[in-house]
Amino acid sequence: MKNLIYFSTCVVLLSTTVLSCKKDMPIITPSNIQEEAPKMHTSINVNSDGNKLIFATSDDFDRFIAADLEGSNKAPKVQKLDDSKTSNRDLKTELSSENYVSYAQYIKMNNLDNSVEDETLSMILNKDQIVQIGDFLYKLNKAEEKVFVLAASFSSEYSDLVSENTKNPNIQVYSTAESVIEMVENGELSQKGIFCSAPSATHKGISTPYVTINNWASMNATSSYKKYGLMHKLEADLLVYDYNSNSNLSIYVSYENCSYKKRCGSSLSNYNHTWRSPQGAFAMTSVLTKYRVTLYSSVHKLEKYTHKIRGRVNDWNNPVAPNPYKVTVTNWATIIE
Repeated sequence: MKNLIYFSTCVVLLSTTVLSCKKDMPIITPSNIQEEAPKMHTSINVNSDGNKLIFATSDDFDRFIAADLEGSNKAPKVQKLDDSKTSNRDLKTELSSENYVSYAQYIKMNNLDNSVEDETLSMILNKDQIVQIGDFLYKLNKAEEKVFVLAASFSSEYSDLVSENTKNPNIQVYSTAESVIEMVENGELSQKGIFCSAPSATHKGISTPYVTINNWASMNATSSYKKYGLMHKLEADLLVYDYNSNSNLSIYVSYENCSYKKRCGSSLSNYNHTWRSPQGAFAMTSVLTKYRVTLYSSVHKLEKYTHKIRGRVNDWNNPVAPNPYKVTVTNWATIIE
């Protein structure tokens, strides 16, 4: 993963050739998916203190990480805590102007592997993997699947949070499998289950075998549910290897009978979408690109889910009648909890 994550390219529009084939691929978005999309008219309060990002409330953080959610067409407004003016800006561009060193910048400068594993969190967390949300500071240790929490009123003990000093009675430890922010703000200790006795979905991921697109390119699809404690995601990824710089490929993702239920919360059922365009592309190497669609992204973990996706490529360099392109489709990648 060294030097391979470029956040400025996270949102990439597909070529005009993709748009030309939309007549063949009707896009049907269910009305209930909009319930999970962020409220576009509401400002998100976030700034930095020169060391870390500070989200005014957990609601601000929740709406921020949901900005790229399926069904969201534009970023919500951003409002600085010290500035009453608002504007429609790209949130990731907005963060890049803040005065702090993100974890993404830190690992790039020091040629390190990304232990956080998520592009959005890597930019939210500072070099110490810490972010302030409301009245609490959160430190993620993804390798050990732990989140360390310190009340902002004890910010003078920041070094203990960095070193994960659990001998400090003011530092609490949670699992990344838990809805950490919700538990912290409710005063719930880790794994006590006081406020919700429903089961918790487990992390899962599955990838299809690679399929050949042409003499230079191949692709596979991955369906996954990821838990970071601070957020939880249902994602579809397509990995495309292409050794031909002149290739003209259009990429799509299809969903079939997908559903999920928040733990002790709302649900989405029977989400179907035939060949929608990915939300973003990430250049992993000069020949490998990852395309992603996020169905669920929230501070709330899931109780159960069914996630069934597959990928498709239209190769415009190799037409096959009656289409002006050759179609290649992966197997279904299905995870069920």
